[in-house]
Amino acid sequence: MSDQYLFNRRTFLQTAAAATAGLTLGGTAQAATKFGEGKMSFTLDENWGKLPAGMNYGLGCAVVVDSKDRIYVTSRSPNACVVIFDRDGKILETWTKEVKDKFGYDQQQYVATAHGLYWSKEGDHEFLYWTENVDAPKGKPRIGARVYKTDLTGKILHQIGNVEKES
Repeated sequence: MSDQYLFNRRTFLQTAAAATAGLTLGGTAQAATKFGEGKMSFTLDENWGKLPAGMNYGLGCAVVVDSKDRIYVTSRSPNACVVIFDRDGKILETWTKEVKDKFGYDQQQYVATAHGLYWSKEGDHEFLYWTENVDAPKGKPRIGARVYKTDLTGKILHQIGNVEKES
């Protein structure tokens, strides 16, 4: 049974990668609308997660789902840093200009350092753990290289790494 599961998972990942590549090519290749097999069959919903005019995704960093099925998508885009969707792909909120107040970096600094995101349920509470890359343009102070823990609203609770004081 486990070999079958691994085969299905592998097939799913290969097909998902091909579909993503097709979408990335901007219409030069047709993405399959259905992929996978058996219990791991999926249908692509091209309208899920659409951003409003003027907003666009940058390089993808992470996607996590909380216990209420809200989907947090982070990307290296100055106008869609963090987008939170409901399970049907409707935008619940975006954090763009707010990243300065939440994380201490302006939009361009967030874009330069954003990396990973992890969701964790600890007791009765849920948290997000964020990781950053390092950006140090010549002659500018080093930014990034932090790991920080937030609540689901983005309030920093603890941080380690390139910070004045670790908590």
